[in-house]
Amino acid sequence: MLSTMGAMTNTGRRPKDEWLLQLNWHGRVADEAATWPLIHRTHRPTDRTLESILGSNRIELRPVGTSLEASRGYAEAAYAFLGVASYPKGLVALCLDPAVTSTLPCTFTPFDTGGVEAGHLKSSHSADELFDRWLGEGQGMLEVAPSWVASLYDSASDYLRSVGGLPRPNRSPATGIDTEGRDARAWAIEVQLHESLDLDRFLNFVVTTPDLARSLPETWDVHLAEDASEDALGAAVARHLTREHDE
Repeated sequence: MLSTMGAMTNTGRRPKDEWLLQLNWHGRVADEAATWPLIHRTHRPTDRTLESILGSNRIELRPVGTSLEASRGYAEAAYAFLGVASYPKGLVALCLDPAVTSTLPCTFTPFDTGGVEAGHLKSSHSADELFDRWLGEGQGMLEVAPSWVASLYDSASDYLRSVGGLPRPNRSPATGIDTEGRDARAWAIEVQLHESLDLDRFLNFVVTTPDLARSLPETWDVHLAEDASEDALGAAVARHLTREHDE
């Protein structure tokens, strides 16, 4: 015991100093997370929703994707994730002002509802238990999301880059959902919007492929992915958000 204490003293850093260092680091992670957009992906070859979005300049609602939501009275929704282009799939990422959660009716969960219901995300808790315990409403997302991200990652950029499931969180999520499957939907915050969204009001920027960028309004702030793969789109979103914060 004495030798251990001596070694600790020789480092010049007491346990309290180390703890405060971690708190400060996590504080920086939370500060970054508070600035991230909500990301709604769209436009797959079999689902040409981008055309309807451009026609109305809105993200319209569709029937909810799970019985978890339907059985609790939610009929329609549009889905987005905080900071990561996790789901739905598609070659256009519409990056939305997170203030939408304090303006339009919405709910949120710290996991993908469809992945939980389908059993893709493993947990000792049932899908119903997870949904009922962790469902949040409205502007509460802005209040809890930064702390949630900081509870998982020591680096904000690691959360942003985890769209492909790596890097995995430094700490397991409080939901108890297994992260070994390397699926960011196990820990990313999903927002379920319950009112259609006006892009003129809430669109911050877009990430897409060079070909699709030509069809977008010139007034939109558009950033390009390196190629037309869905993985490249997620990586491009992460790069832009990381670079934006560094600047």
